[in-house]
Amino acid sequence: MLGLPKPRTIESYDISNWGDGTSVCGMVTFRDGKPYKAGYRKFKMKTVAGTDDYASLAETVSAARLNTKVFRNGRKRRAEQQLLRPEA
Repeated sequence: MLGLPKPRTIESYDISNWGDGTSVCGMVTFRDGKPYKAGYRKFKMKTVAGTDDYASLAETVSAARLNTKVFRNGRKRRAEQQLLRPEA
């Protein structure tokens, strides 16, 4: 429809605000149109106070990008993450 190539990977984020003012985010991933459960993540907000969905989403997306594998000198290596780490 827009003339764009079909995406291979799609990520979706959902912010949840708890009654005590803390926020968490869930990320689900689809590859080739099918759920990719190894790509699912949960995040706890570390730098956002209160219920600011936009700031929470910005923190989560930054952390998710920093957590992806990068290639340097032919080896896989995780980028250092300064904002937060996904929950295990």
